[in-house]
Amino acid sequence: MATIGVIFESSHASNLPTIEQDEIKIFGKLIQPGDKFSSFQSVTILLFVYRYLASGRSEEAYRICTALYQGSDSESVKDGALQCISLSSVMSGHFDRAETIIIRSVADSEHLTGKERSKYASKLLVLANLYQERGYFLIADKVLQKAEDALENDVIPLIPESTQDHQQASRLNQEEQPYMNKLEKKIQQLISAGVDDEEKNHQLQKINDEFQKVLTRFLSRNYDQSTLALHLSIVRKRWHIANISGDADKAFSLLRAIVILSAKYDGRFINSSEALAGYYYLMNKGEPEEATKYLTLAKGTAKLDIGYSFDAPDPLPTTFNNPGAVALFGDASHSSVIAGAIMNLGRVYRVEGNVIQAQRFLNAALKGTQFTSGEDSNETANIIYEQALTERQEGKLTVSLTLLRKALAMVIANAEDAALLPSGNAIELMGNRNKIALEIIDLLYSSPQLLSEPQRMQVLFEAFQCLHRQFTASSISSASLHLNQTNLEHRKLLDDYQTATRKLATTRSWYARLESNSLNVDARQIEAINLLRQLQTQQGEVIRLRNKLNKAGILNASDITSHNNFMEFQKKLLPGEVLLQFAFNNVHGYVLATTHQQQHIAVIKRGRMAFRKDVETLLYEVSHLPSDTMKFSLNIANRLYEQSLANVLSKFPQAKRLLLVADDVWDGFPFSVLVEGRLEQSIAINDYDKVDWLIRRYEIAYLPSPASLARLRARPPSKAPDDILGIGSPVGLVPRSPTRGAFVASLLPQPDIQNLTGAVAVGELEQVEKFFAPEKRKILIGPDATNINFYKAKPENYKILIFATHGYLASDLSEIGEPALLMSTTSQDSKPAFLTVNDIASMRIDANLVLLNACNTAGSDGMPGAESLTGMTNAFFFSGARSVIASLWSVNDLAATTMGVEVIGQSSRKKQSTIASLLQQTMLMALKNGHGREKHPYYWAPYVIIGDPAIEPLSASYE
Repeated sequence: MATIGVIFESSHASNLPTIEQDEIKIFGKLIQPGDKFSSFQSVTILLFVYRYLASGRSEEAYRICTALYQGSDSESVKDGALQCISLSSVMSGHFDRAETIIIRSVADSEHLTGKERSKYASKLLVLANLYQERGYFLIADKVLQKAEDALENDVIPLIPESTQDHQQASRLNQEEQPYMNKLEKKIQQLISAGVDDEEKNHQLQKINDEFQKVLTRFLSRNYDQSTLALHLSIVRKRWHIANISGDADKAFSLLRAIVILSAKYDGRFINSSEALAGYYYLMNKGEPEEATKYLTLAKGTAKLDIGYSFDAPDPLPTTFNNPGAVALFGDASHSSVIAGAIMNLGRVYRVEGNVIQAQRFLNAALKGTQFTSGEDSNETANIIYEQALTERQEGKLTVSLTLLRKALAMVIANAEDAALLPSGNAIELMGNRNKIALEIIDLLYSSPQLLSEPQRMQVLFEAFQCLHRQFTASSISSASLHLNQTNLEHRKLLDDYQTATRKLATTRSWYARLESNSLNVDARQIEAINLLRQLQTQQGEVIRLRNKLNKAGILNASDITSHNNFMEFQKKLLPGEVLLQFAFNNVHGYVLATTHQQQHIAVIKRGRMAFRKDVETLLYEVSHLPSDTMKFSLNIANRLYEQSLANVLSKFPQAKRLLLVADDVWDGFPFSVLVEGRLEQSIAINDYDKVDWLIRRYEIAYLPSPASLARLRARPPSKAPDDILGIGSPVGLVPRSPTRGAFVASLLPQPDIQNLTGAVAVGELEQVEKFFAPEKRKILIGPDATNINFYKAKPENYKILIFATHGYLASDLSEIGEPALLMSTTSQDSKPAFLTVNDIASMRIDANLVLLNACNTAGSDGMPGAESLTGMTNAFFFSGARSVIASLWSVNDLAATTMGVEVIGQSSRKKQSTIASLLQQTMLMALKNGHGREKHPYYWAPYVIIGDPAIEPLSASYE
C-alpha cells in the first residue's frame, strides 16, 4: 500500500493524473459499496474523499463514503464516513439521499444505553448538520436538543466528576502517563531478561495486570472526555443556530452554558466571536458592566489565538506569533482561524475607542480573509463593514458610506449565488446584508448632507429593499428557471453555472478549514497549494459563466434580485397610495414612506426587541379564540400606531391606501388592528365597532417587496375568458404518516388531522356559485375536489380562483415538506392528496385574484428564517396571480365562510371596485354586524391582501 506522501506526490506529478487513476493505482480498482476495508486502509481512503470533495466531485466522494460506511469494521471510521456522506450530499443537493442513510444510522443507535449512548448523540449531530445546511433550522435545533438531552440525562451522569473537571482530569492524566511508561518499561525489562521461573512470571503478571488496570482507566477517561467535547460542540451548534435565527435571548442563554462548560471541560475561555456576541447582547439589554466582562474576554482570547498571552500589553505588533499557522501557510494571517481572531481584536479596539489599532488589525484581517475566503466573499464583506464602522467612529463619514456600499454590493452578489444553491447559507447572508443596510440607513438619516437629495433617496430606497427577506422567493424563481427555459442550450448553461458556483464555494470552505483536518503539516502544505490553484481556476469559470448568463439574459429573467430605480418605481404608485417600509436595529427603528411624488423617512424611538414584544402580545391576542371576557389590548395597538405611523402618515393627509412591506418586527401582523385614536377609558368587546381601527381610514395591502409591485403592474391585463373556479370541502382522511420518518415528526408539533371533512366551511362555494352565470363558473365540491378535476378545469381560464379547504405549513405535514392545500381523495387512493406549492408554481394561471379561505395561507414556508408571504402566496404569484387574499392565522370557519362569500359577492356586484376596497368593506361589515365577541379582531382581521390591491377582480383593467 502506498503512503500518504505517494498519494499527494502522484497528484502533483507533471502529467497530473486523475484522482481515479491514483485510486486504481493504490487499491487496484475503483472502490465500490460492498467492498471490505481494514482500519489502516480506511485512513488512506478518507484522503481520497477529501480530494474528491475539494475538487467539487461530490458524487465520487459519496461513492467512497458509502463504501467506507458499509465496509469498515471501525465505529470511528463509520462515523467519519457518515459525516462525509452528509457533506457530499449537501454539495450535490441530494439531501433526501443523505437524510435516509443518516436517519437509519440514528435509529440503529437509539437503543444504546450507558456511555454507549454518546454514539446516538453523535449521529444526531450529523443529522442536525445536514438540516442546518438545508436551511431547516427549527428541525436542526430540535435534533440537537434531542442529542443534548440524551447526553445530559443518560451519559454525563455516569462520567466521574474527576473527569468532568478539566484540572482534575489533566492532573490524573499527567500522573498516569509516566506511571504507565514506567510499568511498560518494567515489563520490557522482565521479558528481555528471558528468565522463565515462577517468581518472575508472577511478577510479570502482576505488573501487567496493574498496567492494564491503569490503561483501562486512562482510556476510559479519554473516551469520557471525548463525550464531554461532543456535549460542548452540540451546545455551540445550538448557539450558532439561535444566532442565525435571530433568537437573541436563547442564544445568550446557550452562550452562558458554553462559558460554564468550556471552563469545566476544557479549562479554556470561550472564543472571541462568542465573547463579542455576549458583549453586544448585554449592551443592548442595558447592562454595560456585565458587557465589559465579555469584551475583556473577547480581547484576551483573540490575543491567545494569534499567539500572545491573554493579558499581553498593548499595543500589539501586526506580526503574529502562531507557529502552526506559519508552518502551514507561510504567513499566519493566511489562516482563517487567525484572520478571524485578528478581525475580532480589531472590533474590540474599535469598541474601546482605539481607532488606530482597530484600523491596523482590520487591515491585517482583510488581507488574510481575502486570501482564505476570496476578495469578494461574505467574510471579506464583514471586515469591510467593520472598517466602515471604524471610519464613522473617527468622523470620516464619506469614507464610511463608500465602504458600506461596497460591502453591501458584495453581500448582494453572494446572495444571488446562494439563491441558486440548495442550502441554508442564504439565511446567514441575509443577516449580514441586513446589518450593512441598517448602518447605511442610520448614517444617511443622521447625515443627509453626504449625498444630494436624488442620490440619497435612491440609496435609502435600495437599502430598505435589502432588508426584505426575499431569499425563498429567489430560490423558487431560480429552481423554476428550468420550467421557463425551453432553450436546451440555455438550460445546460444554467446547470453549468450552478455546478461551478457550488464547486467554488466548497473549495473555499475546504481551504479555510484546512488547518483543522487530520493531515500532517507537509501534506497540508501540498494540499494548500493544490486548493489555491483550484480556487483561481474555479473563480475564473464562475465569472465566465456568469457573463454568458447575463449576455443571454437568463439571470435577468430569473429576477433573483430586483433593485429598481427609485424614480422609475415612483411612477408605478397611484395617487393616494403610500408605500411603507421599516427598518429596526436594537436601539431604534425607521419608517420610509414613498408616494408617487414624495419620500419621507422618520425615526421610531424603540428598538427591535422592545417593539417586537408589543407586536407579539397583540399577535397572541388576535390569533387565539377569545372568550367573552378576553379583550384586545387597545392601548398597545394605539401605542404601536403612535410610535410607528402617526408621524409619517400626517405628512400625507390625502392617502387612502397603505402598501406595507412589513417583515422582520412586523412579521405576520395585521395592520388593520392598529388603533388611531387615544382611548380614555376601557371599552367592552361589544363596542369594538366604535374603535378607530386603522382599517376604517385606509385600505391595506401587503407586498413581499417594492420590486414585486413594479413587476405585477408591468404585467398585461388578464385575458382569462371565465369568471371563477372554486374548489373546496374536500373529503378523505389525512393520516399522520410523515416520510421524513416518525423521527422528524416527533420533533415538530403535529396537528390532529385524522379527519377534517366536517371542519371545513361547508356551503361556502354553494353560495358563491349563485353569483355567476353557469357558463362563467366551475365549482368543485366534496368528492369532485380532486387534483385531477382541478387540472381538467383549466385554472388558467379563470379570473378568480377560490380555495375553501385546509392549508398547512411545511412543518405541519412533514411527509410533503412544503406548504400545501388539502384536496379530496378517491376510494382508489392510498395516500392523502395535496396541492403543494411546487404543484402551484408549475401551473400557469392568469388570475386577478386567488382567495385562500384556509388556515395560515399567508404564513411562511414553515421553516425558521423564512418570512411571511413565502409559502402559498409566493407560489401563486409565480404561477401568474396578480393578487392573493390569504389568512394570517387559523380562522373560525363561520367567520371565514361569511367573509369569503361577501368578498366574492361584492366583486360580482361591484365590478369596478378594487380588491383592496372589497376587503376593506367586508371587514368593516363583519365588524358592524358581529354580535358580542364576534366584534373581536380574531373574527374579522385574519385576512390580508398580498400583491396589487388596485386590480378589479372581474375586470381586464386596473383602477
